Amino acid sequence: MAVLSLLVHRVTSSPWGRVIRSIREDQDAARSLGKNSFAYKLQRLVLGGRDGRAGGDDAGVDYQSVSPGYYLPAITFSVYAVVILGGPGSVRGPIVGAIVFWFLLQFCAGILTDAIASGWIPSSVLSTNDVLTFRFVRHRQRTAARPQGDRAVPGHARGRPLSPPRRRRPTARTAGRSR
Repeated sequence: MAVLSLLVHRVTSSPWGRVIRSIREDQDAARSLGKNSFAYKLQRLVLGGRDGRAGGDDAGVDYQSVSPGYYLPAITFSVYAVVILGGPGSVRGPIVGAIVFWFLLQFCAGILTDAIASGWIPSSVLSTNDVLTFRFVRHRQRTAARPQGDRAVPGHARGRPLSPPRRRRPTARTAGRSR
């Protein structure tokens, strides 16, 4: 992790990284200086895909197999939480976010375990075995309590494509008008 972080820091400090940062901040200004923003964005996409592949390779070696069942939404949301906690757009942000996220999880698990052991939380409500899964209880209760079910989710979120917006055809009355 340290080697990859140092490599990313070196790349973002190079002239290429400064061009990428300028495109991210103001694409029109970068294009006015003669930089081909499409080519730089494509290069950034390829390098990001390479880094993602390296992370997937590492996870595959760690799990000793690769299956779509390993990549659950909880992992995705945890990664988003790490990035948000550390601050997006910086090299050190995800590292600091991961440390804060791990600390929060361990701290909350320790407090709950101590509260159960001292009797503040009755074992009929929550046992020490359930402490690690406690963080998902609120999410499950929230999604299970929705009486509207799947209808609250827009069609495109359920896999249906969005239909294009319908345009009104000009009539004889509105054909000569311009907006």
